[in-house]
Amino acid sequence: MRQDPARLAARLDRPARPDTAHALRRYTAALLTQIHARHRGEEGFLWPLLAATAGSAVDLAPLADDWQAVDAAAALVRQALAGPLAGLRLPVNSLAGLLDAHLTDAEQQVFPALRRYLPAGAYRWGERRILQIGRASCRERV
Repeated sequence: MRQDPARLAARLDRPARPDTAHALRRYTAALLTQIHARHRGEEGFLWPLLAATAGSAVDLAPLADDWQAVDAAAALVRQALAGPLAGLRLPVNSLAGLLDAHLTDAEQQVFPALRRYLPAGAYRWGERRILQIGRASCRERV
């Protein structure tokens, strides 16, 4: 989640040949699909599991706020896909920064709570559900 948006942002800083422009658009669309699937998976499965086991020991509201900002940035990237490739630079950079901030928040707040309160089997189940959502989202886009 950190590397792909950053890698895409770096690639968009270089001129694209016409034959690579299409590939960059497809890659960007696939990346947006995966980001959306991760969001759905966290809020739909992983966080409810954590809330059920950790109770008030973890506050997931800031992470939900992060996802709202990420969703808004992803929508701008999706809109920019319809225009010139150069128009993707700014929204992709913004998205990359927001994802990085979200992941930093998660590492500081959620990961320790996951290790402390969520049984390993429940975590693995949640991760499998997130991966299933990602695969299903990709199939829907194809």
